[in-house]
Amino acid sequence: MKMRWISLVLAVTLLGCGYVRSLFPHRAPLEEDKSIVFPEFFKHVAVEVGAKGEPYELDGEMLRALVIASNDYLPSDDRDIPCPSRKEAQLYRVIRQGNIIFVLITWNYAYCGYQYPPGFGEGMMYAISADGRILRRLVEGQPSGPIEPETPDAGRRRVKAEPGVSSEFEAMWNSPQDGGVPDAG
Repeated sequence: MKMRWISLVLAVTLLGCGYVRSLFPHRAPLEEDKSIVFPEFFKHVAVEVGAKGEPYELDGEMLRALVIASNDYLPSDDRDIPCPSRKEAQLYRVIRQGNIIFVLITWNYAYCGYQYPPGFGEGMMYAISADGRILRRLVEGQPSGPIEPETPDAGRRRVKAEPGVSSEFEAMWNSPQDGGVPDAG
């Protein structure tokens, strides 16, 4: 009984300190505002910061948004993790629209010595408010708005048929106008 009590006190003490919380990284709180539509990140050519040795200025809100997004996407700064999982092995594309800062994080395969992308690993898109709240997080390639139901092409009428039978196909190939043989049955 005494051992159980000591274990309970130890567990509560460790949970209260930052040590245990640091062992289990978690994502930042998310508001998931579905009304936010992400911009087209590749619509315009991006300015590559630091490529030509020119000075660039980045305001604090933009820097905070980048830090929040990168820490959420890859919470660890450990050097022993594989190259593709490191923060420095990512490309960061940022667009500001009013009080929302949009961040796209994708893997920089060339940084890790790959000649071509291996075909795995989507990036992540973030919408972060100027005050540092993640408003929306979305895997790159996911639709940012509601998915609309498909409509039939040019209003064509669909005819139900038995499995393995295509009435449209049969009508097309067995039409007397096309030299086909009309269906006898």
